[in-house]
Amino acid sequence: GVHVVPWENVITDMSDIMGGVIIERHYYLPSQLKKQSWKNVDDVIASASQKKKEAKIDDKNSAKKTDTITELIEVWEMHGEVPLAMYNEAVAEFNGEEYDWSDDELEFVSCQIIFAPQGVNDDGEMQGVLLQVNEEGPLSDTYRYKARNPQAGRGMGQGIPEEIKEHQRWHNFYKTETARAVAVGGKVLFVTDDGDVVDSIYDDGIDHGTILKVGEGRMFQQANTLPNSIPLYGEISASWAESADKLTNSFAVALGSQEFSDTPFKAQYLQDINSNSQFKQYYEEISEELVQPIVEEWLLPWALKDAAKDNEIYETFSRQELALIDEVIVEKRITDKLVEMSLSKQVATPEMVDTLRQSMKNQLMKEGTKRQVTEIKDFIKKEVIGNVTVHSSDEQRNKRALFESYQTALTLFAPTDPAFLAIRDRILDSMGVSKEELSLYIEEAAQNVGMAQQGQPNPQVDAQQLTQTDKERAVA
Repeated sequence: GVHVVPWENVITDMSDIMGGVIIERHYYLPSQLKKQSWKNVDDVIASASQKKKEAKIDDKNSAKKTDTITELIEVWEMHGEVPLAMYNEAVAEFNGEEYDWSDDELEFVSCQIIFAPQGVNDDGEMQGVLLQVNEEGPLSDTYRYKARNPQAGRGMGQGIPEEIKEHQRWHNFYKTETARAVAVGGKVLFVTDDGDVVDSIYDDGIDHGTILKVGEGRMFQQANTLPNSIPLYGEISASWAESADKLTNSFAVALGSQEFSDTPFKAQYLQDINSNSQFKQYYEEISEELVQPIVEEWLLPWALKDAAKDNEIYETFSRQELALIDEVIVEKRITDKLVEMSLSKQVATPEMVDTLRQSMKNQLMKEGTKRQVTEIKDFIKKEVIGNVTVHSSDEQRNKRALFESYQTALTLFAPTDPAFLAIRDRILDSMGVSKEELSLYIEEAAQNVGMAQQGQPNPQVDAQQLTQTDKERAVA
């Protein structure tokens, strides 16, 4: 299957993640490990059980003894290119054979090695049991990785925290200075030139509203300690925050903040486009370089194989699916019927064929929503494989801009103009509305037209009863 590998369970070359080897650590219960189709599994379970028994809770070295042996047994899975000598040594050890070190270490081979580590020996060398050793394709056949902003020599690329590092540094500086200024300005201090006033008006129990007497010509007042720089610090900090928002496209619209009620729709629409433009670029890159290859190379072959495991299925389908399936079934039955009539020297007129086709369609509709579909394997092999287009995201076609262009183009032509009809079909096709789906509503539309001509209200929508606000909402 396809799953996201937790970073805490992998060992990689952080300068080039997909260039070196990748070691993924797994943790199995003995019962889970027993279900794996690997060699030497029993030896690993027995060794883990024995070492667990030897470990003593009050032994100072117990932690070292049980470093790799707990309830869960650790298994390392390594993929990537290694020296041929290293691979041959692993193969020899796996098969219980002697290894000849005559192989050239300058040759490399792409392989998979599954290994159960069991600590180190007295010489500091890693010990363990090999569970599987085999050659395989390139690393990209097993793992896929996409850095957000790739940089040479840095496998993780550049992230958002690093992009706004300078902004964060100055933001922290001004916040710290503001806190220090507020701490100083928050002190309640008094100034006096009268030496008879006590040093502290708090020690003598002076309460609020107390009148202090000072000598004639003397002064006693509270000192203003609030720095004038605090508002300036706030403005500079806000400027850095605004710069960081522009760099990371973290605008109010992109963050989902509610706009004022009088904000024009078109203005908000344009703001939304601009604020998400950078993210759309990332979506496209992730789609083309990560998601689409995974779907096409990993998931699609498995899905087709799973779909073709049975040559016949009996399933429930939607109305749209039934329209397509019934058309194929009816045409096949008509062909078989015409062949039968030709062999019996009967002539089928076009009217007879149309009547027969309609009769078969009515008969299928009576069967409900389930259909028997046959010849699936041949269809997948001949028609599907190699002819599937995968759209992992819709960035290749901006439907918002596309439909806005269609809407503008429709106003240039009359409803009876062929160009108007062509644009209408393009819109329906882009929305995934097929002709087969439209045909399902022909009778319902005809009934609505008849009721409208008779002056009866339309049960679906009575346009005369809509208010102007309702019409605007409907158009939106």
